[in-house]
Amino acid sequence: MLNKNQSKNKKLDLDNDLINIWRQILTFITRLHSSGYVLNDISDDNFIYNRQTKEIALVDVETIQPQKKNCYSEIATNNFCIRMPLNLDDYNKDCYKLSLLMFYTVFNKVNDFIFDKNFFIKRFNLLKEKLTTNQKIILSSAFTLYSLSKSNRLNNTSNLCDTLDLKKLSKYDNNELNAVSIKELIDLKDNLLTQYTIHSSNLVDYLKCTPYVGEATTCSLIYGKLGAILALKNELKDIDMTATIHKAKSAIIELESKKQLNLGLFFGLAGTTLFEFYTNTTFEQNYSLIKLLERIKNEPQNNTLCNGYAGITLALQLISNKKVILTSQNI
Repeated sequence: MLNKNQSKNKKLDLDNDLINIWRQILTFITRLHSSGYVLNDISDDNFIYNRQTKEIALVDVETIQPQKKNCYSEIATNNFCIRMPLNLDDYNKDCYKLSLLMFYTVFNKVNDFIFDKNFFIKRFNLLKEKLTTNQKIILSSAFTLYSLSKSNRLNNTSNLCDTLDLKKLSKYDNNELNAVSIKELIDLKDNLLTQYTIHSSNLVDYLKCTPYVGEATTCSLIYGKLGAILALKNELKDIDMTATIHKAKSAIIELESKKQLNLGLFFGLAGTTLFEFYTNTTFEQNYSLIKLLERIKNEPQNNTLCNGYAGITLALQLISNKKVILTSQNI
């Protein structure tokens, strides 16, 4: 919708699609709640939209649980539970995450909310003259769900679609524009780590990853188990990570043997090379490093950080503690 090259009619179609999408999602969640179930993990990649039929489908249903026996209450996509109060019941947790997802679909960003509790209000006041009527309706619903859910005022009888039929949003003001404190940031980090501490006895199964690139995401420093293991190894020093690290290295070998790892830093051998280095594997035993050097001689590379020479150079610099420039001569 922000593409200047889009025709006026195309933008109008997209705008109508957006409000249609949210009517379907809120109708579905309302029916789910009224049946005594909760969704738990709410994120943008859990829904797909068929542009031909104009229908929304939920593609990740494994976290749907009965509210009275919800064993996945702690499962969430971090972007959509920022600043979520700890005392919310499961219905209000769903609604809180929905409100952040609604803000995201209009503003295309949500992480700034970590550092500024008034980010959405400021963002709306900045863009309100450029927003369409449907976008304002969605934001009105988002502000309403956010306000009600964070104080536990919604339940399984609440019709969430009603929030789309409120009067058009005109203005939101807030005089409390204080930046988030250092203590709040520390508390946020502690809350995230607490989830892993509780499940430390079954850490391998509890570490979740987002399947952007299929199985290879498991071996990602950014969205996968390798990154989580390194973070937890530094933060939760009392937990023995040996077995978890061993299983992760086995996964690296298996995926590389299937040629499912690229050469890059995030989803590939450059990233797994770093993982093995930071888990105290010697150069001689660093399987990923050996395979990376073997394959880089024969496979073409681009210049990007994620998948190319830039990422590989950074990885080799970090493990060698030298400012080297990667060339065909010194490989």
